Amino acid sequence: MQIRLSVIAVLLAWPVLGHPAPAWSDASAPVSAPAASAIAAILDHDAAAPDAQTLRAFYAARNSAPAWSNPAQVAALTAAVAGAADQGLDFAMPKAGGDAAARDVALTRVALAYATALAKGRVAIDQLEQDWAISAPSFDAASGLGTALTHDLGAWYAGLAPQHEYYRRLVAALARYRPIATAGGWAQVPRGEPLKLGMTDERVRAARKRLEAEGDLAPLPPPPAPQAAPTAEGPIQHVAAITAAAPAAAAPDPATLFDGAMETAVRRFQRRYGIAVDGALGPRTLAAMNVPVRARIAQIELNLERWRTLPHDLGPSYMMVNVPAETLSVVADGNPVISMKVVVGDPGHPTPVVRTAMVAVQLNPTWTIPASIVTKEILPKAKRDRSYLAKNDIEFTPGRGWQQMPGPKNPLGQLKFETPNRFDVYLHDTPSRLAFDRYFRAQSHGCVRLENATELAGYVLRDLGWDEQLITEAVTAGGRTRIDLPRARRIWILYATSFVDEDGTVEFRDDLYGRDARLTDALAAIRAEERQTGL
Repeated sequence: MQIRLSVIAVLLAWPVLGHPAPAWSDASAPVSAPAASAIAAILDHDAAAPDAQTLRAFYAARNSAPAWSNPAQVAALTAAVAGAADQGLDFAMPKAGGDAAARDVALTRVALAYATALAKGRVAIDQLEQDWAISAPSFDAASGLGTALTHDLGAWYAGLAPQHEYYRRLVAALARYRPIATAGGWAQVPRGEPLKLGMTDERVRAARKRLEAEGDLAPLPPPPAPQAAPTAEGPIQHVAAITAAAPAAAAPDPATLFDGAMETAVRRFQRRYGIAVDGALGPRTLAAMNVPVRARIAQIELNLERWRTLPHDLGPSYMMVNVPAETLSVVADGNPVISMKVVVGDPGHPTPVVRTAMVAVQLNPTWTIPASIVTKEILPKAKRDRSYLAKNDIEFTPGRGWQQMPGPKNPLGQLKFETPNRFDVYLHDTPSRLAFDRYFRAQSHGCVRLENATELAGYVLRDLGWDEQLITEAVTAGGRTRIDLPRARRIWILYATSFVDEDGTVEFRDDLYGRDARLTDALAAIRAEERQTGL
């Protein structure tokens, strides 16, 4: 995005509202009655605009005094808005022209909208998604802007976006991918049979260029320069001409050879994109490679927006489930200490986005079966097979409903982690281990199955004297035990389809539940509405 009004133009051509500009914008300074009346008339005319309430609050606090009489403040706003694209946002300064009051309101409108976008996002995702239970941060743009105009406007804007590492790394990734798009992006790799180690194919050349574009593969060194053949003298020259050997067959072009370096690069690409790692360029890998760079940039921008709508302070210690990545991470005092694979909800039973807390661990838990599963799955099976309930240790208890008793067939496995929330979604063990060997692990009814439940239990119960061995012994003994945690442990269940690892590796995942698509549509609707209001 280009800024339509340069700082220099602002400083040279800024219209003064009826009198020389004060040193700083000051709401307590005497207000020019014509200027205040003109601003009030504009606010009345735009009373139905989406930002009307915030605009009125801002100008009411300053008795309708113009906010942008000082060119230095306009320059600071211009500089701040110039960085919008770096945050994955699309904002521009208003065009020059118009009367002074209209210009003042237009600048305020941009200033408030950009600040709000940084501080809490542009879309109220908890209203867009039915299973999104985390509200956007509270933010008073009018009050904040009024204070910033009397202090340091640039510093205020710099501190509005999330400051945590997940957001900052994505901003850096966006800066890395934008030049790729500017340079023309990456070319498509032609379709064909899977390419594997040892094969020679012209399509390998295109695949190499594609892998080089994201840094998965280093470019081949340039071929050595041809050397002139030595010149023989005297009678030897005649003999050499007679006995010269036939020219050797040309060696294959190294750029078309699927060599070991190429296989390693494909494996790295597959890990970054959540694809089964086999080192071969098959249909799934080829499809991911051929997504245009601008689509990947848009994916990064969507995830930046998503982070802005979440609380900016995640806390020093927490657990985080990233649903599209199908992973759980444990962070203690800002440092990752545990990471494991998880199984999440399938597309028909999406795992919700929720902030919750772990309060207890159950050993050998019973499973209280949700009514929807009872109706759609359990009762039809019991009707077909009268021994089904007994064979699966399922009982009906008045007041508790249908329950499956502890044992090898219980889908909760040996451990359940209580995490109260309105969706009744929790973390638990599982007797089925095969899913963790797969790269697509969206297979549950919404709850989160853990690859290493005993490791997590040992970690959260260590202050009570438990370790993994004691937990295993207690589970083996067969008793049903509930252990309250001495303090609740924060859990974030989030949805990030693009993220950056600690070492700077940029990763992408599929949009499992269509949340990216819905967010894209919502942002497009907002932009269309803003075009009507001149933003």
